[in-house]
Amino acid sequence: GLVGSFLDEYRGPVVPSDRWLASFEGYLLALGHMDLADARKCALLRHCLGQEGQRIFATLTLSDDKYASATAALKSHFCSGRSRRMCRFEFRQRFQQPGETVAHFVSALRELAKLCDFGTLEDGLIVDQLIEKTSSHQLRERLLLESDSMTLADALVIGKQLESALSEARRFASAADLPVTSSPSAQTVTQSAEVPDDLPVQRVDRGGDPLLQHITAPKYHTPIHHYPVRIPKSTAVQILLC
Repeated sequence: GLVGSFLDEYRGPVVPSDRWLASFEGYLLALGHMDLADARKCALLRHCLGQEGQRIFATLTLSDDKYASATAALKSHFCSGRSRRMCRFEFRQRFQQPGETVAHFVSALRELAKLCDFGTLEDGLIVDQLIEKTSSHQLRERLLLESDSMTLADALVIGKQLESALSEARRFASAADLPVTSSPSAQTVTQSAEVPDDLPVQRVDRGGDPLLQHITAPKYHTPIHHYPVRIPKSTAVQILLC
């Protein structure tokens, strides 16, 4: 159908009652049933409530058999346990989930804010929550640089632009990290530069040859007076410094 069951199990509604009722009335409008008699609309309402929803609806005390009374009773039952303070607490606790877009996050904040009775402060408080609870430190820094005249619409545009830019940057970075294959000629040069280990050794006094003055013994050879030093392959010998 065009509208899902409101409550099939005892765990609670899958969506808030206000949102579900709005979907149900949209369902009636789409079918052209908004002008039906109240008895028929109430019958459709009970049918769409689901098994557990129907059980709860049967326990409600209705002032009459009007459709408006039925929906008011449902709202009162499912919203009676949530105070305004609790709704505001849930709003303040909402943070941007991993992988959640800025647009979706702001939409969720709007929905929570409707239950908080923020009045004219609503948009500003949503902007504050976006800055505090966004998962992007780049967006937080960017929004904090804006003036106090920034609106929620402005913040949403900035968020979408930054998301797009960061996505493109990650795509370019991934392309730049592709492995580079060495050419055969470069490998050949590297291999030809290796010096064999079986070269003849020649004992040389460092003090006697100014070309060898720059050669110093490693720290771990300090106690040893003679040690081999590798020289270019063209010389084809090893020099043992004294």
